[in-house]
Amino acid sequence: MARYALLNDDNKITNVVLADQTWIDGQTETYILDSNNEAQINGYYLNNSFIPASPFSSWTLVNNEWTPPFAKPDETGDIQWDESLQSWKRYTFTPPEGEEVGPDTPFTTETWNTTTNSFEQD
Repeated sequence: MARYALLNDDNKITNVVLADQTWIDGQTETYILDSNNEAQINGYYLNNSFIPASPFSSWTLVNNEWTPPFAKPDETGDIQWDESLQSWKRYTFTPPEGEEVGPDTPFTTETWNTTTNSFEQD
């Protein structure tokens, strides 16, 4: 048994199955062997490579990589994409003196302003 990815007409992966070659040979759909377990449903198979599913619906595939609507700021800190705001957010954790960062650590957030090219306090 081997792992195969089922592709639609746009090379999007619609299913991943375990099957033997005899079963695959009897199918009319396009199946691609996934010998490295890289195929993901909603990912793509392009240029002989499996591309993972998009991390966010607003990102587009450019040169086989998912690209946000605008580039990640070249700043330090914990910077993450916020799909609901369509923007980058920076999280700064400030644990009490002598304590480690944990689930209850207070933090502040800032949102990237594309006009000023800087983070602004939320």
